[in-house]
Amino acid sequence: VEVGLGRCVLRMTIRPEHLNGYGGGHGGVLFSLGDIAFAMASNSRGHIAVGINASISYFVGAKEGDVLYARASELNRSRRLGSYRIDIEKNDGTLIAAFTGTVSVSEKPAG
Repeated sequence: VEVGLGRCVLRMTIRPEHLNGYGGGHGGVLFSLGDIAFAMASNSRGHIAVGINASISYFVGAKEGDVLYARASELNRSRRLGSYRIDIEKNDGTLIAAFTGTVSVSEKPAG
């Protein structure tokens, strides 16, 4: 949806292939959505940033047809480390999950 310095918004729709064995949105799919937003936000400042820690907390289940938004924001950034929070929400604003991550920032420019 959009990318800026230290931030990113992604959108996806939960489809049948994104469901777990119980018919709900698979946690790995939600983690992947958060991880992609994390990568895009943390690499938006012109230097390669590589994840060194990531975690997710799930609050509400997603179901087929749900439109989800991953909203990444930079909490802190130094020459060597960056911290990010990614809120994953339904299109009605319901918080589905909160992803947090830390990156190691390289001196190498992002290509």
